Amino acid sequence: MKRRLLTGLGAALLAVPLVCEAQDKPHTTETAESDDQAGLAAFVDSFPAPEPLTAEQAARLPQALALAETVLPRGVLRSVTGGTFDALFTPPGEGSGAGDARSVIDRRLGMADSPVELTDDQAARIAAMLDPAWEERERRVRAFSADSANRVMDTVEPLVRQAFAELYAINFSVAELGEIQAFFATPTGAAYAQRSYQMASDPRLSRAIMTMLPAAMAQIEGLRAEAEAAVADLPPPRNYADLNSGQRKLLARLLGTAEEDLPYTLVDGNAAGF
Repeated sequence: MKRRLLTGLGAALLAVPLVCEAQDKPHTTETAESDDQAGLAAFVDSFPAPEPLTAEQAARLPQALALAETVLPRGVLRSVTGGTFDALFTPPGEGSGAGDARSVIDRRLGMADSPVELTDDQAARIAAMLDPAWEERERRVRAFSADSANRVMDTVEPLVRQAFAELYAINFSVAELGEIQAFFATPTGAAYAQRSYQMASDPRLSRAIMTMLPAAMAQIEGLRAEAEAAVADLPPPRNYADLNSGQRKLLARLLGTAEEDLPYTLVDGNAAGF
């Protein structure tokens, strides 16, 4: 369950651990939770801190914040979250009973890639065997997921709005901010501000993205071959076996690791390229 919830919230701009993950696995220990928090903190720290606003940009910030309030209306992220969560995490057939039952089986038995084909009746019987309360549990999980996403978005929204305001203050002059604000003050501008975020989670856009994935992946494979050709005339990166004794000692000292650990620390040069 944690995987479903976190992925849904991540698609809606944020991922957070939720207490009801316990229904799918044993209670998370404090050590594991601490590790998760440390990992998340390290991930956040990997993004460079933005430069502070200049005095001129800071002077434009109140006007930019007023624009951000218009462009990102209060509560709009709730609607985006709901649409995104429904589109991503309601598989075909789910909600009809049989689809829900197969989801239960997939999660409990790891049969998502199994060649076994079950009838709707068989799927429902197996789900009931594994969890007599599976239907009510699935209903509550979906309801809780939607409510949790909404609450998270209520926390995230002011932060996103502040970031927008700072970007507006950096990228637009006072005159430009005024003209943009004038547009969004019109009925058409207000409608655009409200609907543009909702359109981002529309199934039509999700379908277009999914449809283009095979073509994109095929192109990426072609680009990989071109990238490898671009460095084909260079000598291969060195592996541990290619380093002499002095180089190994120096590398271990610079890395602060034991020399005998280098074979496990050093990534295979052939795998470290494109």
